[in-house]
Amino acid sequence: MAVRARLLQDLEVLLLMDGREDEALAVIHEHIDLEPDNPLSWCGLASWHHSLGKSPNAPALTSALEAIDTAVEKARRRRRWLRYCLNARCRIAVTMQRYDLLAESLRAILEIPLRANLPDIWLEDDFLRRLPDGAVEPDLLGAYRAALDDQKAWLAKHGSWA
Repeated sequence: MAVRARLLQDLEVLLLMDGREDEALAVIHEHIDLEPDNPLSWCGLASWHHSLGKSPNAPALTSALEAIDTAVEKARRRRRWLRYCLNARCRIAVTMQRYDLLAESLRAILEIPLRANLPDIWLEDDFLRRLPDGAVEPDLLGAYRAALDDQKAWLAKHGSWA
């Protein structure tokens, strides 16, 4: 099952890169059916909808938010990939101009320890570049940027998770 799930993830990416969105969506749903408790499959669905949401009020963004909230809940329960899911939720929140949700997600990310043995990804900052001034409290933004600096220092010392 794990090999099939990984192949479905790869196929989804390839289909999206080829502009075959409908086929990619079918693969995403197949992945969810195969692994309904895997937060990564739900993240795939959220990302698919997010890519369709071009304006803050797009119906696709509501679907993206529903899927990413499911992913976050499953990641919390499984204790893996939570930062990954929360980073995706940050991107969706910024697109939706839901800065309250962005702040909530940033706080949740900051609560997750940076540990090599935790299956997850690093802190990300691409969504911060799209923020208008004043969208998030300066203290929270400062704490997140400090955590990014700590992460860079850790990487400089250790090189990677391994």
